Amino acid sequence: MHWELGGDSSDHETMAAVASITGAYVNAGEKNEASSWGSAWVNDNDLEELKEVYAEGKDQVSALVFPGVVGAWADKDTAIAESTKVDGKKNVIYEFKGKVLKPAGDKLHVFCRQFAKVTKCEETDGVLCITLEDYAEHAKATVAEYADHVKDLAAKLATAVEAGKEAVEGAKEEEKKDDDKDGEKKDDGADKGEE
Repeated sequence: MHWELGGDSSDHETMAAVASITGAYVNAGEKNEASSWGSAWVNDNDLEELKEVYAEGKDQVSALVFPGVVGAWADKDTAIAESTKVDGKKNVIYEFKGKVLKPAGDKLHVFCRQFAKVTKCEETDGVLCITLEDYAEHAKATVAEYADHVKDLAAKLATAVEAGKEAVEGAKEEEKKDDDKDGEKKDDGADKGEE
């Protein structure tokens, strides 16, 4: 089954139940750790965004999200062979390293709603090759796990905000002390001038 989404439309609502059940089935079956390959043709804006995500390095906070159920190939050569050139766009090859469902053995790797981080980005023969891994730091299996994660992030943020406030207050106190010292020096100079 294949369905291309073309934006918001009531026509797509008929697929909601099928997409939910299919997604749940794939998520439950993602047991095999494997490399999967896909090919895409992207415009210049998308290409720059991919490079920006990679440039974040080990502190990467951005994720690539592949919505819905994605079918990928077991090897790079098949991914390239199955890709149709699109004029005016640049070819990008994705290698995803993570858990997949293998409904047809190694012929097809399937995953659902993949959150991935970019671990490698290099250009070879005019093709941008991007290596992806699970973004486990932020992708959670349940709503409860996600809620706990958000609470942890909020607590860290509150601690950082408090430390920032203390630093500002400390700087203000130091500035006031410096101003008071400057004022005392001026008073001393005025007193000496009067003698």
